[in-house]
Amino acid sequence: MLFLAAPVSVSSKHPFAEALVWDAQPAADELAALDAECFEPALSPAVYRDWQKFPYLTCWVLRAEISAQAVGWAVCQRIEQEGELLRLGVRPALRGKGWGRVLLLGVLERLRAAGARRITLEVRAGNAAAQALYRAAGFRETSRRRGYYANPPEDAVLMAWEGSSRP
Repeated sequence: MLFLAAPVSVSSKHPFAEALVWDAQPAADELAALDAECFEPALSPAVYRDWQKFPYLTCWVLRAEISAQAVGWAVCQRIEQEGELLRLGVRPALRGKGWGRVLLLGVLERLRAAGARRITLEVRAGNAAAQALYRAAGFRETSRRRGYYANPPEDAVLMAWEGSSRP
């Protein structure tokens, strides 16, 4: 199922200066390929296939409407009024152009519309760009998990967005 994204203001010279769509039924192989572009270690197609079986998990790919080229993707779960952002990534060549914000705000909008009043996530302590993106959207640090990540060893910063936060 494809959902039209909210209008996005971009330069006509931008590679995705066309309408955007939210693909809610992306292939597991595509999700894993996008994951491999952004994360180490990447999740396998099998993990994405398993995730797609759960009714409380949603995988989205944000695409340029005409070319159908993926800009980024997100994986979320929502159980009752709590949402969790499990994965969010923008293709490396498109970073720094505002697509992370478009993707994150679209995910927040969809989770809120589905009834989420609190949304959590975790992010590497050294990923300052992602933390800044989340803070700008209204997320606040709630705690840390010391030594949570491996390769390289790093803390996880846990963040939460509350229903009263406005991006």
